[in-house]
Amino acid sequence: MVILILCSAPLCLPQNQAPANLDQLRSEVAALRAEYESKLAALEQKLAALQAANQKVVADTQTLRQQSEDTARTAEALHQRVNEIGGPPLADQVDSDHKKEFEFHGYLRSGFGANSNGGQQVSFQAPGAGAKYRLGNETETYAELILENNWVEDKTGDSPWFKTEVLVTALTDNLTNFDSSHKFYFREAFAQGGNLFKNWAKPMTFWAGERYYRRQSIYTNDFFILDMSGYGGGFEDLPLYKGRLSVAYIGGASGTQVEDVGRRAQRNLDVRYSNLKVLGGEAGLWYNRAYGTRAPNGADPFPNHGNNFGFLHMISGVAGGYQKFTAQYGDGAAANFSTTPFEPSYLSRKPRTILITDHLLLQPKPAFGVMPTFVYRTMRSEGLHSEQKWAAFGAQPVWFYHTHLSLAFDAGFDWVSVPDPAKSYSGWVRKFTFAQQIGTKREFMARPLLRVFVTYANWSDALRGMVGGTPFKNSLHGFTGGVQAETWW
Repeated sequence: MVILILCSAPLCLPQNQAPANLDQLRSEVAALRAEYESKLAALEQKLAALQAANQKVVADTQTLRQQSEDTARTAEALHQRVNEIGGPPLADQVDSDHKKEFEFHGYLRSGFGANSNGGQQVSFQAPGAGAKYRLGNETETYAELILENNWVEDKTGDSPWFKTEVLVTALTDNLTNFDSSHKFYFREAFAQGGNLFKNWAKPMTFWAGERYYRRQSIYTNDFFILDMSGYGGGFEDLPLYKGRLSVAYIGGASGTQVEDVGRRAQRNLDVRYSNLKVLGGEAGLWYNRAYGTRAPNGADPFPNHGNNFGFLHMISGVAGGYQKFTAQYGDGAAANFSTTPFEPSYLSRKPRTILITDHLLLQPKPAFGVMPTFVYRTMRSEGLHSEQKWAAFGAQPVWFYHTHLSLAFDAGFDWVSVPDPAKSYSGWVRKFTFAQQIGTKREFMARPLLRVFVTYANWSDALRGMVGGTPFKNSLHGFTGGVQAETWW
């Protein structure tokens, strides 16, 4: 038997004999392993970079989502505050985490009109009334420009924050575009800080400077129920029992009244207790103690001290809006519900004032909204044979017949009785306005708005020559018409 054995040379070598190229193979394997490990390390580095980039994308997405949510919350807070106060809120009236370093807010209205006799538009207001109905009855360009700078350590909203705010008011009489009568006023210049404490005291803020201070107003007739704007400082929103306490030392001086001690001044200790949940809504109380300047000779005919007591009750969510009732009493230096001294008049000797207001903003459905208003004020003074009285009521309904189009109607009635020793009178004024409006959406307080309007007013014979200015000095009625833009941001 012949057995053939086929064998390659390397496999048939003895076990103790190594191939000549074994070291070379080992070197090649080592090189391949090094190259593999190098590529693996590079891949791991790329993977780590991709993971870091992905984490950054996730973090940026979360930041953008948080910023979007913050913006939405701020917009919703602004919307709610507009609905609550029925007018353009100031920057410090909207809850904010103060995350933007610089903010620009403001309000403006501007337009032009003519009266039915051919001259420039005039307004219709009862003499002795505290306000007039606004729609189609404003003859000026008016703007409030708010510049706000926020000083923050981080942007979490939990750290202490400080801000400075400046408000400049611009006012023109709609004369030539470059008329020298244009006016600018410095209305706010203050600093404020918050988040200085933890737990229950966290809402508390501090401020000092010049500012609009916790004003109360009715939007449709631009009437300020309480306006303690002035210069001073204090703290706000200290949680206390079931409400919040705010205390301010605030005042101002008269530029027209100068005594031996200098300009007449008034200092006010203003105390507010708010956010009380009662009677199905939210209530607030306030007290102001006013201290005026006493003349050195002791024969000062003007009030040098006084007190103001007030009550507010608001119910939110009433047919898509709110209802707000106020009642207040003031005497002496506090009878004008203001921070500044009385100007000399027949009302400045031991004055006493009672003011009651009620107004609602209702929008039960997107196609219709209305704001009814009521005001009653009586003022007494030593030596007068009767009280000075002002009663006003009106309503402004708006029909939204398109997403961007609405028809507004404004009707108001004012009755006044003025016992001025120089000329006493009693009478009434009625004012009606139709306005076609173009706006952003179907909301009563949504802005901006573009309007074209026609206004008619008439008044009693007792007020002849005192309503409508020169064009209607011999009339008992008048027409005006024009265009206007109004917005806030």
